[in-house]
Amino acid sequence: MTPELEDALRKDFAPMYANLTWGFACEDGWEPIIRKLSKNIAGITNTVEVDCVKSKWAGLRFYFEIDRTSLNESEYERIYEAIDKLVESACDLAEETCERCGKKAVGVSDGGWVQTLCAVHLGKQTDAVS
Repeated sequence: MTPELEDALRKDFAPMYANLTWGFACEDGWEPIIRKLSKNIAGITNTVEVDCVKSKWAGLRFYFEIDRTSLNESEYERIYEAIDKLVESACDLAEETCERCGKKAVGVSDGGWVQTLCAVHLGKQTDAVS
């Protein structure tokens, strides 16, 4: 992800991304998905810290922790389940969204590296992944 988009996400959703050591390890096309997910999470709680956001095997990976110190067990479970559903939905959407531009896409492999790309960004990669 470009530094400008990454900086905007960090600024708009601090402290959610305060401890995101390796940054956003994906391309710009998924920024709107991550932004919407972040906004939805922020609407639920401000106790989430994101540990990792990356592209892996043509899918979005989004790992988070919830600070339990001010929550009882039922509150924690309710919040965790709500956020987990949001993350699952965002990851599902990313699997059909071009990592580079955000258009409709499919998972493709070049024989080793698997990405989600649209027809324009497909280039030489021709093996569709189901």
